[in-house]
Amino acid sequence: MCGTKKRHQQPIQTTNLDVKVNIIVSLLVLSAFSLWAQQPRKPLAAPPVNTDTIPRQTFVAPPDSLPRPQPVPSGIDWTKVKLSPDAVEKTVEYTAQDSMLFSLSKKQIHLYQQAEVKYEDMSIQADYIVIDWDSSIMLAEGRKNFQGLLTGKPHFVKGSQDFTASRMKYNYQSSKGIIYDAITKQEGMNVVGTKAKFIGAGDDTTKTDVIYNSNAIFSTCDLDHPHFGIRSKKQKVIPDKVAVVGPSNLEIGGVPTPLWLPFGFFPLKIGAKTGLLFPRDYQYSETFGFGLEGIGWYFPFSDRWDLALTTDIYMKGSVRVHANSNYRKRYKYNGNLNLSVAYLRTEVEGVSKFEPSMSIRWNHSQDSRAHPYRTIGGSINLQTGNYQRQNLTDARSQLESSLNSNMSWRQRFDAPFDLSANFSHSQNTVSRKVSISFPNLSFQTQTLYPFKRKKPSGKQKWYETIQMRYSSEVRNQFQATDTTLFTKKTLDDAQYGVRHNLTTSTSFNLLKYFTVSPNATYKEVWYFKTVNKTFDPTPEIDSTIVYNDDSTEFTVVYDTLSFGQIIDDERFGLKPYRQYNMGVGISTKIFGTILFKKGRLRGLRHV
Repeated sequence: MCGTKKRHQQPIQTTNLDVKVNIIVSLLVLSAFSLWAQQPRKPLAAPPVNTDTIPRQTFVAPPDSLPRPQPVPSGIDWTKVKLSPDAVEKTVEYTAQDSMLFSLSKKQIHLYQQAEVKYEDMSIQADYIVIDWDSSIMLAEGRKNFQGLLTGKPHFVKGSQDFTASRMKYNYQSSKGIIYDAITKQEGMNVVGTKAKFIGAGDDTTKTDVIYNSNAIFSTCDLDHPHFGIRSKKQKVIPDKVAVVGPSNLEIGGVPTPLWLPFGFFPLKIGAKTGLLFPRDYQYSETFGFGLEGIGWYFPFSDRWDLALTTDIYMKGSVRVHANSNYRKRYKYNGNLNLSVAYLRTEVEGVSKFEPSMSIRWNHSQDSRAHPYRTIGGSINLQTGNYQRQNLTDARSQLESSLNSNMSWRQRFDAPFDLSANFSHSQNTVSRKVSISFPNLSFQTQTLYPFKRKKPSGKQKWYETIQMRYSSEVRNQFQATDTTLFTKKTLDDAQYGVRHNLTTSTSFNLLKYFTVSPNATYKEVWYFKTVNKTFDPTPEIDSTIVYNDDSTEFTVVYDTLSFGQIIDDERFGLKPYRQYNMGVGISTKIFGTILFKKGRLRGLRHV
């Protein structure tokens, strides 16, 4: 062991920097191997191949005969480029549910099943539409189903125009078209025409759309073949303005009637406007026959007042004429007035005659804020000639047995006065008796103190308590039947007069314990028609001739029927009737008192 040296191995110390360096070196080595692996390998040498001795053929395409398009300058001003006047200005949109067929040779597009074409504000819907790009014409028509019925009819909409047809042609460039079997609606009225020509205004604001109809019928019936209407050979319609027709004939159920119009001029303005009123349907009854009700003219004089004049015409000759007016003023009043006159044609044993009748209906109501002192309102329902049962067929009109009216007017003044007028009427439709009270005037005052001082001072005098009250009434009474109401006899038989009534009273104390209440009443009635009765003592004797058996002799037998009679002499003139009444009342009050010494009840007092 001597001479030898021992070596001690010490551990190698590494730092963080050494570890980082080792990691970087390792990454670089791996990257190098990866790059070497991506280098392409050299291909193996191919064996030698003999060269082909046949020369290759080369094909060279001939040059294009069309000239190459010249490049478009980038600085061109497209706003100055002139377009063809026949060019389509806006997009034409078209759709179809089933299919579309394009024909490039004919420049057409065929649309099938629920097809629709839109251009600007125009729209056409139909089951079959053909668009011709060369002529800018569209052809639209419906298609027959398996039952042979025409479905999917063309429906045309342009602006305010809306109509349906069986077939139509339309030029969307010139806004002109031809419509077959068109059904148009103009302000609540249907116009059914065999052939029509439509000329649109287009973009020209100085022109309007015009429709020319041939063999068309005006009607309010919504069916494709109206039950009734006014048929004319030529018509010109300017939508929302006017319709002009030539000679026209009233047609019912496809059968012409003898009623003709030489021409017609019908305004078609939007809103309330003057124009023709036409019935919704025809009527029939065994009494009147076939007829139309409500043919007439409407007059909107203002927003607060209108008038409708209509007539009912029947094939058996009966006629009714109506005037109906509505009026209204906001916060003031509103009402309705209806006048009707009827001529019922009847035939008895081959002789025809007309039975006239009339109806007056008026309803008026006043707003409570209209006037502080004046009020007017009520209703009037007056008829003559049994109008209701003769002309109305509803259950209420036939079962109603009484008609009543009441219209009143009242005026109150600042002073203690009150004036009123009244119209009342009662009518029985079974007995046909009519009773009318008109005019009935009434004037009355409130309680007046004529001797009372305006500026009272000191103790009130006894005469200051005198009070007065006055009232007067004017009454007219008419009794008649509904057939003789507006005749001279009804006026001659009228009963009328004036009644006055004046009352006064007062009250004062006498001898401290008595109350004296005198009163007086004065009544006076003015009669303008009186009956003077006189007695004629001349007896009334009746004679009878009695023959014997062989009629050769006779005897006169006298019989006294009466010993005189009362003769009524009707006289006209003022005849007053007066009545006085005076009275006085005295009253007093006696009081008694009873006191109790015991109990809860200490006393009683009685008068």
